[in-house]
Amino acid sequence: MYRRKKRVYVARNGVSIDEFLNTQEDKEIKRYKPCAVFHGLYTYKPNNVAIKFIIEKIAPKLPELHFIIFGKGSEIIKKEYKNLPKNVVVLGTVSKNRIAKILKACDIAVVPIFWGSGTNLKMIEYLAAGLTIVATPMAARGLGLIPNKHFYLARKEEEFVNKIRFALENKLDKKELIKKATEFDWEKVLKKLVLIFRR
Repeated sequence: MYRRKKRVYVARNGVSIDEFLNTQEDKEIKRYKPCAVFHGLYTYKPNNVAIKFIIEKIAPKLPELHFIIFGKGSEIIKKEYKNLPKNVVVLGTVSKNRIAKILKACDIAVVPIFWGSGTNLKMIEYLAAGLTIVATPMAARGLGLIPNKHFYLARKEEEFVNKIRFALENKLDKKELIKKATEFDWEKVLKKLVLIFRR
């Protein structure tokens, strides 16, 4: 006799959407308009490479745009770069309750992630904040995002520079971005899990 195969369900990661909908813009960030944001754990190699890509390849070509970078461990950037571009603002480690405020104050998000694994939660957070995103296919993997509807796609240096300029003048529909983010709201994720466990 054959044993019945056990069903396997994959529970998706999520974020608390309300944190982004019901928050004010960070006052400090307002000084750096227009601005693009990237955040993440600096010691995680894909984030590290992405930040260096922004600092070395993108920021010098877009001097009119400020790049806001923050995340645990990012303080060391100021030591690693003696001549950090003037339009790069490194906030370092920030409190969890400040993240949504910072994102709400920014104009766009830039996510040059070229490899890695797992769900890219920062993408969902940017969507929840209503930010137009310029990102690689790797950054958007597994999220069901549609290019030119949920984000602008870029792969290489020049494409990032051009798409960022385009994104600043052609923001994506904020309501559509937030709507997509709600698919990953913890409340929805947990409700689905409860239904699965009750079967």
